[in-house]
Amino acid sequence: MYGIFITSWVFLFFLKIAMKKVCEMVPTLLETKCPQIYSLLSDFGKKLCPSVDDVFYQAKDANGVRINASLGQAFADDSSPLILPSLLCSPFFGPEHYLYSPVAGMSALRDLWQKELLRKNPSLEKQYISKPLVTCGMTHALSIVHSLFFEKGEKLLMSEYYWGNYGHTFKDTIFDFFSCFTAEGSFDLESLEKKLQGEGQKFSLLLNFPHNPAGYTLTEKELSRLLEILLCAAERNNSFLVICDDAYFGLVYEDGVLKESLFSFLSQLHEQILAVKIDGFSKEFYAWGLRVGFLSFGSKALSAETAAILEMKAAECLRGTVSNVSTLTQSIACTVLSSSTWQNEAKENFDILKDRYTVLKTCFAEHGEYEDFFTPLPFNSGYFVCLKLKTLDADILRRTLIGEYSIGTISLGKTILRLAFSAIPVDEIPFVLDAIFSCCKRLSQY
Repeated sequence: MYGIFITSWVFLFFLKIAMKKVCEMVPTLLETKCPQIYSLLSDFGKKLCPSVDDVFYQAKDANGVRINASLGQAFADDSSPLILPSLLCSPFFGPEHYLYSPVAGMSALRDLWQKELLRKNPSLEKQYISKPLVTCGMTHALSIVHSLFFEKGEKLLMSEYYWGNYGHTFKDTIFDFFSCFTAEGSFDLESLEKKLQGEGQKFSLLLNFPHNPAGYTLTEKELSRLLEILLCAAERNNSFLVICDDAYFGLVYEDGVLKESLFSFLSQLHEQILAVKIDGFSKEFYAWGLRVGFLSFGSKALSAETAAILEMKAAECLRGTVSNVSTLTQSIACTVLSSSTWQNEAKENFDILKDRYTVLKTCFAEHGEYEDFFTPLPFNSGYFVCLKLKTLDADILRRTLIGEYSIGTISLGKTILRLAFSAIPVDEIPFVLDAIFSCCKRLSQY
């Protein structure tokens, strides 16, 4: 018996030494195998590697033992989780759903989400992407990207219209803007191209389709031009981090518009490009409060080995923020993805949103008088439409709509009023637009 004990102890001792060696090799391995991707990392991101002394890694060694006193969880004498009975009020969840999850997320959920990515994006090549990491919502995923790749004062290139929370997430980053739309109503790729001149530079670019707040997705023709621009820039020895914010993925209402994620094409475009996909349950599965997001890496330069290193670094960063994502919400996500009905249910919700989009488009087409005060920015997807005001102040209009018409909107700067048509009953859309027009007319008389 003592011989077995000593043998096991010796095995674990040498296993720990081996693990420590592997952990020490992580930064060097990425630098050797993918120097262009390693160079994109911040100093913090370069240094991040797993610690064999961390309780989660030590707990893995204790899997399967008779008495497991490794992790800080409480169990009853019969080894079942020591859970309050009132927590077990739902018939769908048991004590196991209240235990810790692995740092990178439940393995079953990560596998299911990757399967979904490949199903929804047939152009995506599995060999160039990492396994999705589970995050506590998409903002958390963006925060991890910020920590891994950005030094204080670095530039992040994005369109002039953007989601306000980027300012909080990339808080010590300098935003560099390109024009969003041309006068003809197409995505302004020439403006972007002008920002990508030079050789041997690091560029960080954030692209968000369907766009928040504009509600625009690239046409297939615009996609080809964008890929050409990025490929040319990468061939000039520029290194690219391209963040694909896919919060509204799948909500595309017109033919000829990009249906797949931009990540599908960027992840296999060039060895100098590292694409990062941020997505999740919030909009794709109409589960905003579930706070289940995902983070995936893709590059033509990645192998299974180097992709695993990026996963590991992201997991270490996650460990330092929320420790691990709620097992309960991950379990719900697994249940949904394993369901045979969710695709039909999502299609029903999509059709509701598409009907609202269609009515909105019809109203703009039939009411030329609206152009006296506002015109919609180009939109073809997502949740939103933005009204570009001719002369009125957007925030004054917003507050007047609340006080006198009981209509809530969002003002973005001085000239943009954003409507979430996703939240307007289809029969109310004509009323809302007429009310905005009437309000503009009244305010313009003062």
